[in-house]
Amino acid sequence: MEVWTRANADYTDARAEAAWLEDEISWGIWHVPEAGLQALPDVDGKDVVELGCGTAYFGAWLKRRGARRVVGVDPTPAQLETARRCSSKLGIDVELVEAFAEDVPLPDAAFDVAVSEYGA
Repeated sequence: MEVWTRANADYTDARAEAAWLEDEISWGIWHVPEAGLQALPDVDGKDVVELGCGTAYFGAWLKRRGARRVVGVDPTPAQLETARRCSSKLGIDVELVEAFAEDVPLPDAAFDVAVSEYGA
């Protein structure tokens, strides 16, 4: 968690709002466009959990694409605080849970889709 706390202070916090508002979904550090990969199912009206959400920009993208509910799970308080700020300021409702993806305190089978961009 120390590494992600530092990364948040040095990089992700400052660019979080812009990331939440990007038009296109992209994957990983190389920003591979989802339009080319087509790895995601249709999320319209679905409940989605994002494991290892960090600042939750990926979940925000899914919410903006019609997901009914998005819950981001991450163990790093600093990243979740950034995500809470973005959710509140930008009016994009993403629920956030502080936990490790290996032990999520949510009911089994509570989501239609599970995603993890950086969780591994």
